[in-house]
Amino acid sequence: MLGWIGDACEFRDCEFDNGGCEQQCVPQQKTAWCSCFDGYRSVDAGRCEDNDECASEPCEWRCTNQPGSYSCSCPAGYSLDSDRSSCLDENECETDELERCHLCVNIPGNYTCTCHHGYQLLNDMKTCEDLDECVDSDSCQHTCINSPGSFQCHCFDGYAKVSPSSCADIDECASDNGGCQHSCINYGGGYSCQCHHGYSLVGSKR
Repeated sequence: MLGWIGDACEFRDCEFDNGGCEQQCVPQQKTAWCSCFDGYRSVDAGRCEDNDECASEPCEWRCTNQPGSYSCSCPAGYSLDSDRSSCLDENECETDELERCHLCVNIPGNYTCTCHHGYQLLNDMKTCEDLDECVDSDSCQHTCINSPGSFQCHCFDGYAKVSPSSCADIDECASDNGGCQHSCINYGGGYSCQCHHGYSLVGSKR
């Protein structure tokens, strides 16, 4: 009789051929039963079959079934969370390899480099160079002076700024008659003094 040996009929099921079990034989009173390791399921005649845990979709991204187990993995730019199934976005902007990035902006699964105002991104998508705003003729009405990351507008002599980029003629004649003794004639960027009939300018031409 299977499970009994010798004249005394000592119960020894699991001691013979592991009780006919493929993995674990568990003795119980006058019989024995087969069980499987974690990650396996019992099939007929004491055999065990790998349980495909990935069928229940336990991973957020990719599940790889293994004999008796499984593992989760994440796409590039993500790392596995402490629960070993969820994926967390990696902040690439905190790594040393991005020191060349002028301004680093983290985005889900990746990052992008941008520049401060007044700079433009080069083709390597990391390096920034000064943007020469003075190339644009509309930047200033008169004179444009470029500087790293910025620019300044200046007006011609006889003009004053009315906005950061616009200039307007200064009417010198509006203040103390331009210093003229007789008539003050204003024009764009300057003025001149004129004398009444019968007089001529002398000295300072005023």
